[in-house]
Amino acid sequence: MSWDEKKKFKAETYRTILFAIAAFIAAQILIEPLKSEREYHALLNKNLLEQRKEVVDSFLKSSYIYTSITYDVLNGETEKEYIWKGEAYDNYRSDLNRILVYYGDGLEPKIKEAKSINEKLYKHFKEEYPLMDWKVTRRELKATNNSISRVALLKIGLSYEQL
Repeated sequence: MSWDEKKKFKAETYRTILFAIAAFIAAQILIEPLKSEREYHALLNKNLLEQRKEVVDSFLKSSYIYTSITYDVLNGETEKEYIWKGEAYDNYRSDLNRILVYYGDGLEPKIKEAKSINEKLYKHFKEEYPLMDWKVTRRELKATNNSISRVALLKIGLSYEQL
């Protein structure tokens, strides 16, 4: 049996089509898992970034509440003292510790500074320093907290302007 040109062309066409289908299936089998893995890692990185941003947002909120209540208490509103020593302080410390866990490297000195300033504020309360002294200390704590937040955001490649 001899092959004429028409049969050869038909056979080559079928063979080419079969090879194309086989190549497509092989590509799907080999490439699809890699594509899924890349998508998974991209989603994971996005979620981690969101989580780390939430840690900073939570810290900013709790530090603002804490320093606001500090102002009220040190300004003579003793009915807020239990909130200042309790819930507000606990939330502030909790978020400060979360910042340390999520962004630890390089922030330890700033966090120690915030703790030291906070101790000074408590001494102002206990020893009833003059009003101006504790206002200055409170401003120092606010500035330190904002600095901690800025450094944390920069560590993940963000700034306040990008939020």
